[in-house]
Amino acid sequence: DHSHLRPGAKAALLSHDKTMQLLSDNAKKNPDPEVQFEFAVFTIDASKSVPIPVETAGNIIEVEKAIQERDKYIHEGIALLKRLADRGHAASQYFLADCYANGIGTKDNKQDFDRAYPLFVLAAKHGHPDAAYRAGTCCENGWGCRRESAKAIQFFRKAAASLHPGAMYRLGIAELNGELGLSKRPKEGVKWLKRSAEHATAEFPHALHELALLHERGIENVVFVDYEYAAELLAQAAELGYARSAYRLGECYEYGKMGCPQDAALSIHYYVGHILHPFV
Repeated sequence: DHSHLRPGAKAALLSHDKTMQLLSDNAKKNPDPEVQFEFAVFTIDASKSVPIPVETAGNIIEVEKAIQERDKYIHEGIALLKRLADRGHAASQYFLADCYANGIGTKDNKQDFDRAYPLFVLAAKHGHPDAAYRAGTCCENGWGCRRESAKAIQFFRKAAASLHPGAMYRLGIAELNGELGLSKRPKEGVKWLKRSAEHATAEFPHALHELALLHERGIENVVFVDYEYAAELLAQAAELGYARSAYRLGECYEYGKMGCPQDAALSIHYYVGHILHPFV
């Protein structure tokens, strides 16, 4: 009998604003930077869920109120992240940089790499692997800094030392093709790709796909042709939601390529996976 746990007749749920205020008060009372960081992230995420009505002639005030509510959450989250970042909290430095890079908390909601890049660098110095990877991409593309291949390689190597799959993949491609000022060394490139594939995630499945292509065509004295293994790598990437791999497998099962049997059901399964996850 759980009747004693049921709310009374006069009980009512807290409104969204009151809930946010309660969480804010608790976060401010707690000196733990991790607790404050989690609240800041929660607040930024909450801003994304604020429904903004489609503007019509009769609801302009309603739309403005919704935008003000969203901006209030963003402002509070960004302000808290700034305070934590100034104290050297690496996760806050990275998340704040990510917000700026995505146009959250910036003027006119535009990407601001001039503010994001220095924070990526700071967080990278504090041992944040994602920040080191993002700092590397900034140096490679000249986002918020000068385009410097050597510096990009330094950041990628720093992230790769912490087994960051994206950084290991980028180093692998650079070694394979002789990019970012590196000489062309296919054997080293494949080593990086294999390490990246071992740590592949839904965000970074690219090495699995690239290795599959390499085993499909082979590289003399470096990678042998192995269709079965290539198909297995594509399947692993497809399971992580990588559309390119799903599409390639769909072709393989449709036409019986790479040692795959012709199987209409499996072909459709992977083609549908490709549609659900557009190319990235």
